[in-house]
Amino acid sequence: MKPTIESGDIIIRRASNGWIVFAESEHDQFWRTFLYEIPETEFGEQECFMNLMGAEFPGQFQSKHRGGIKMELRTKGREAELCIRLPDELMEQLGWEIGDEVEWGETEICEDWGEHKGFILSNLTKNPREEIK
Repeated sequence: MKPTIESGDIIIRRASNGWIVFAESEHDQFWRTFLYEIPETEFGEQECFMNLMGAEFPGQFQSKHRGGIKMELRTKGREAELCIRLPDELMEQLGWEIGDEVEWGETEICEDWGEHKGFILSNLTKNPREEIK
């Protein structure tokens, strides 16, 4: 089944060199396509995703005068960790709590019109996965 795309929708797809965003233009009814390319830096993948989220969802992120999602890249030596803080209201709606173990994963999304990569957040504390034997 092909998804219904409505005004204001944003489609994000994984590409080999970054992320592709399809979104309706703010100024007319045409769709814009934008590639967020992964820079060739030590933590390029994380930086790329942070840039995408900040640019495409600016009103959803925490600012000096407003609450919202907070993203930060924590580095320790050659390792990096992308930390996303979800708003309290969203945490409450999901039934998630501080300290829950959340897993980020990429997945294949199969549609009638084709397959593409997407991502999921799973709360392992609330819904533990059974070990495969």
